[in-house]
Amino acid sequence: MKATIITADVGFGSLAYLSAVEHAGIILLRLPVELPIETVNEILLNALRNLTAQEITGSIVVVDQRKVRIRRKKRIE
Repeated sequence: MKATIITADVGFGSLAYLSAVEHAGIILLRLPVELPIETVNEILLNALRNLTAQEITGSIVVVDQRKVRIRRKKRIE
């Protein structure tokens, strides 16, 4: 079973980006901790509505209050 991980842990996102392990996708929320959970959920849902499964799979998706960035894993040959 593969699942996309949603986290606010920047260290986890960095480790995943640097590791050679394949994953189903990581969504990294870079939001102020003082935001109400309702606002966090709204930002996350808006991002998910605009992303495809193909964009998420194997990528680290960084979501902040203004934009969504997709960092694709570089293949090591």
